[in-house]
Amino acid sequence: MEPTAITIVSQLITDARTRFGADAVGRLDVPGDLLDDTMEAVLQLGGSVDADGCVVEGVTIRELPAGEPVSRAWVIGEDAPRPLTPLEGDG
Repeated sequence: MEPTAITIVSQLITDARTRFGADAVGRLDVPGDLLDDTMEAVLQLGGSVDADGCVVEGVTIRELPAGEPVSRAWVIGEDAPRPLTPLEGDG
């Protein structure tokens, strides 16, 4: 069984929180197709969705800009996002 969009986004949030701090992640940028699927699922669950994205686990989810190769996290108080590149040893 394939993981759902919300499961994938939740894993990305957990990864970002582990790397940058549990309360430090304010926004996550993900590929457009993943965002679309996540927004649909959040809407079905009665969650917060707007024209630009949605909120999952208290983190704003938005579309990754074209040409960006990996999802990225916006740490609260920083002016630039941090890429969520695979950790050493990750497949």
